[in-house]
Amino acid sequence: MKKILLIICAVVFLAGGCTEATGDYKDFAQCITDAGSVMYGSDQCEACQNQKKMFGADFEYINYVNCDFHEDECAEEGIIKYPIWKIDGEVMGGELGIKTFDQLVEATGCERE
Repeated sequence: MKKILLIICAVVFLAGGCTEATGDYKDFAQCITDAGSVMYGSDQCEACQNQKKMFGADFEYINYVNCDFHEDECAEEGIIKYPIWKIDGEVMGGELGIKTFDQLVEATGCERE
């Protein structure tokens, strides 16, 4: 039942609904960070806020660089649009934008529970 609810929420979220994650993503988020991933974003970026909401409170375990406060670091990394995920310095999937959990699993090898 829990998996069905999460799938429904994911579909609704992608359509603009579900404002907060309902699962426990701490281990998954920590694994993504441990895999060398960094998400770059901005407080002004709606897509960035939606990406954060996918993880709910467990987003705190994601290595996140807020370009509003770290302009020099983002400029050094060539970040000019958001959100963008990099793994070991390479843009994940070669493109910016919200990443699904499946995309994050595939790119990092991390497992979701």
